[in-house]
Amino acid sequence: MTPRAMTLIELLLALTLLSGLTAVGVTWTVTLSRTAVESDAAAAWTAAAQSALDRVADDLLARDAPAARSQPRVTVAADRLAVLTRDAGPARAAFALDGRRLYRSTAPPDDPRAEDRRLLLDRVGAFDLRVDPPIEAATQNAPAHTLTLVITSDDGTSVQRRFRLTREDVR
Repeated sequence: MTPRAMTLIELLLALTLLSGLTAVGVTWTVTLSRTAVESDAAAAWTAAAQSALDRVADDLLARDAPAARSQPRVTVAADRLAVLTRDAGPARAAFALDGRRLYRSTAPPDDPRAEDRRLLLDRVGAFDLRVDPPIEAATQNAPAHTLTLVITSDDGTSVQRRFRLTREDVR
């Protein structure tokens, strides 16, 4: 049997088949990479939103700030949460949405002009606050309000947390 070489048509057919398999492989790799990047971005936003909720929790749990009897410790408005807390001394911390960004502002209760404003989270679609009416707490006899915070991103990803507040907190 004599060795037989590949014809030009066989060679072109093999190259065409190899090119098609390469194109499919590259398309698949690009799609997987894009999906991984989008997933990483969503996970990073969720982690940042959880961190923002942790900051709110820290301020809500700092109950040792001296509260004026005439003011509630926690004030909830449409898209703004204000908490009397301690931040290098007594301070009023406010969490508010400005455009697509969530900010935390702090100022001494007696001098609101000395405000320190910091960005907490970007790409925020909504910052929803809701205070539910008092419920009878099982472990305490004092009624408690429930504050629900929901932060939603531009793409619809959301994180939420609930906090129990006393009647004196909200007044």
